[in-house]
Amino acid sequence: MVVIYSNTTTASLFVGSYYAYVVEGAILLFFNLYLALVIFFTKRLRSQKEYVVIASNMMFDATFGLEKEINKDDINSSAD
Repeated sequence: MVVIYSNTTTASLFVGSYYAYVVEGAILLFFNLYLALVIFFTKRLRSQKEYVVIASNMMFDATFGLEKEINKDDINSSAD
């Protein structure tokens, strides 16, 4: 049996994805920023270029997470 219509409104689905978006951004921001700072401030890790590349990638991911946190107000205002 195929259900074409649903009782769930689009707005209620949007709220769930909004919270998932904010949680994902916060996790990206804090976890990657912490690990990148540990790598950059530990002399032994900083001297190995593999870790510097990984830390640079984590800084980019942290920036992406920060961008999600900043834009959450834009997402919330577009739902209204």
